[in-house]
Amino acid sequence: MSIYVEKRKGIATGMLVVEVETNGKRLRERVASRREAKATEARMRSGIWQPSEAKALAAKGNAYAIKDLLKEAPAVWAGTKDARQSYRRLEVALGHLEPTKAITSITTSDLDAMVSKLKLTKGRGLKRNSKPGEPEERLPVKGVTLNRYLAAVSAALDWLEPRSREKLGITWVSPSIPWQPDDSLEKLETFSDSQQQALVSYFEGRGDSQMPVIIEALVSTGARIGELLALKPTDIEDGWVHIRQTVAHDSPKSGYQRTVPVSGDLGTRLSALAASGFPGYRACADRLKNAEVALGIPTSLTLHSFRHTTATRLNNAGVPTAVVKDYLGHRSIKTTLKYITVGAQNLRDAHAALVKPKTTDEREMNS
Repeated sequence: MSIYVEKRKGIATGMLVVEVETNGKRLRERVASRREAKATEARMRSGIWQPSEAKALAAKGNAYAIKDLLKEAPAVWAGTKDARQSYRRLEVALGHLEPTKAITSITTSDLDAMVSKLKLTKGRGLKRNSKPGEPEERLPVKGVTLNRYLAAVSAALDWLEPRSREKLGITWVSPSIPWQPDDSLEKLETFSDSQQQALVSYFEGRGDSQMPVIIEALVSTGARIGELLALKPTDIEDGWVHIRQTVAHDSPKSGYQRTVPVSGDLGTRLSALAASGFPGYRACADRLKNAEVALGIPTSLTLHSFRHTTATRLNNAGVPTAVVKDYLGHRSIKTTLKYITVGAQNLRDAHAALVKPKTTDEREMNS
């Protein structure tokens, strides 16, 4: 009999039992009414039945939403130096999905949509080829930056996956991450000596005493513009600049504070500017752009290009890449290599080193 009254110690419990054998397996379920029993029997025989325990577990999994993951996500990076930044990226990325969306329902298509929204909201500054006075546009965010946000999402989902039985009540596999093409190796532009001097002269000729100091300091220290504008007079002393924070954060972008040398005259002028107050980032960017348009310098060169200029000039001067890395405050030497532009003279010098005639002593040693 497939449906019968459940009894315990000979006494009816008030429940019905549905029991069906199909494909060599005996399926059994307790239900409260005959109507539910007949529906359960039909589902069992058609192969679409799911035990009540499994349904409860599935419901538990569907109840675990993005907002729940965000509450537990700090554990993903617990004890790591990048915990705060990584969690913030996760917050920003998942903020483009519904907070009540079940984790088990997230698909790669959802993550694709998330990336599309990140591209619209995480642009990398003003469009540099527009003219002053035109409506502002944002440059698209780089793939390498999008991948940092995706890495935070991936880490959180990877942390959850082996805990899915405990957290979700089911064994769950995270969706594929739509990693973006790595465009971090695109050509980085730098200022030439003549362009730098032309800019300084341009500002001096117009009575702007701030921008010449900012330009010279950016090239001399290799600082990011946000780091430079956050300097205090006490950060500049005895021929050294102590880079401790940015305008937006209480530590440099890499998380590493650093100290770099600065010439006495520039140090004095920089300290005075820090004491009187730096202009804002937007004001600096607008002044630079106007000067570039007036001088015929490509407006694709930005305030950050001064940092690339520092890296390239240090490299061209023969400074070891490891030293350039520390000078710029990079965490990885791979990042430093991306900043360095190799010029024709570098290639000629490399070739000359290969074909350099051997001395008599060297020939004797190899004979």
